Amino acid sequence: MNIFNRLNFWKAKSINEILPQKRTLYFNEDEYCQQQLVPLHLLDKIQNELTKVNNYSQEHLAPNGVGWTEMYILEDYTDSIKNLKILAPALKAKLVEIASVFDSVTTGYSSMVSECNRTAAVGNSTSCALYYDWDENDHVNSIWTGFFNGSVESLQESTELVKAVSEIHPMIYVDWAWGYVCNASDPITFKELLTQKLNEINKRTNWK
Repeated sequence: MNIFNRLNFWKAKSINEILPQKRTLYFNEDEYCQQQLVPLHLLDKIQNELTKVNNYSQEHLAPNGVGWTEMYILEDYTDSIKNLKILAPALKAKLVEIASVFDSVTTGYSSMVSECNRTAAVGNSTSCALYYDWDENDHVNSIWTGFFNGSVESLQESTELVKAVSEIHPMIYVDWAWGYVCNASDPITFKELLTQKLNEINKRTNWK
């Protein structure tokens, strides 16, 4: 390597060290709103639907015990968030006090990946993030999470992110896949439930 190539190499290396690296967060399309925030007044309705989901899954277990013979179609709760007319810039302003915004959000399945328009994610790691999307008028359509990290720091971050949303409007947190629901406006209750849920997932899947 001659002196000019050497200088260009170190210049490029220095620039890469100085410039912030772009952060992109991917979520599988099946995970959309599986961990969801919805208005608090729907708590009883959500609890009833979780009971129906559990009963339905038991009634339609596959004969070999792996999978199910029928699919339960959940009610769409996105209108409950849309009707609140939460402005995306106002939501972002509260969330960025807690964690960093990802530069872009992508989704897809298998090898198919596409960038999400009018969608943002906030979190300090890819395993602990809160997502939201919005319409052409900046009104938030949906708020969902990807809370998979059970570390002390991530549990605290998750709790603070959910609490920040609930300060705009009281919310409940529901995990449809694992059947958990609680008042997200109560940080102590939420952190206890999230800890319990992640511990259960670890035990049942050996997932760390």
